[in-house]
Amino acid sequence: MVSFRNGQHRARYLAFAGATCFPVEILESEAAMLALYCCTTDAPGVRWWPA
Repeated sequence: MVSFRNGQHRARYLAFAGATCFPVEILESEAAMLALYCCTTDAPGVRWWPA
């Protein structure tokens, strides 16, 4: 499950400022779920880094 921790306000500001994407850190086991529910694989500039 993706959740906000020490970046909740920063993420909200980025969205308010017009950011179309920003980095998130999740467990490797949940990466497929993020891609499925958030359609991240088609976003321009998306890069996946191994843990």
